[in-house]
Amino acid sequence: MTLDCFNAHPPQSNSKRSNHEICINSETHDIVSDLLKVDVYSRDELYQKQFSDFVDFGGHRYPRKSVSMKNGRPILNAEVIGLQESQLDPKLLVPPPGAIERRECPDEQAPEMLEPPHPNFNPSVHGPSETDVQVTIQTDGRVSNAQIVGTAGKAQYEAVLEAIKKSKFKPAMCGTEPVVADTYIVFNFDTPFIR
Repeated sequence: MTLDCFNAHPPQSNSKRSNHEICINSETHDIVSDLLKVDVYSRDELYQKQFSDFVDFGGHRYPRKSVSMKNGRPILNAEVIGLQESQLDPKLLVPPPGAIERRECPDEQAPEMLEPPHPNFNPSVHGPSETDVQVTIQTDGRVSNAQIVGTAGKAQYEAVLEAIKKSKFKPAMCGTEPVVADTYIVFNFDTPFIR
């Protein structure tokens, strides 16, 4: 099997650097691996997904086996034991009550933080930590739906979530119209070790 591999970088760069290496089978065009390399505090964290045993189904190819690894160690093995075709239920395409509408905008300007959050960092927790938060910025600049999506070190969950909910943003813009957008915020805490 011959592989074609390429690197991909996220469009937004935060304080930590990340890089994807995606490898595709040259003959079948199946994605056989996706390696995410993240630089966290001068060490690399490696997250890899491997796919194998592809089968044709509904005009597409699907892997029957996948393995997820962290730093070379398997953390999840999955195997598809069957695929079946079914009709699409139109109710699945109706947004639930309270859903937030999002629009595609080719030249969307990302939201801008106007008032940076200042978490009440607990100095009794020693050493560096990092907390990644995904937030939804409403058209009026309010923060909603804040969720922790990644951590390194001794994360300060409650302090970060409390602070981010008080932040103010200039909303994302589609031309001259504000639009709802999702974005990521990374909090880094680097305190000296205290004895």
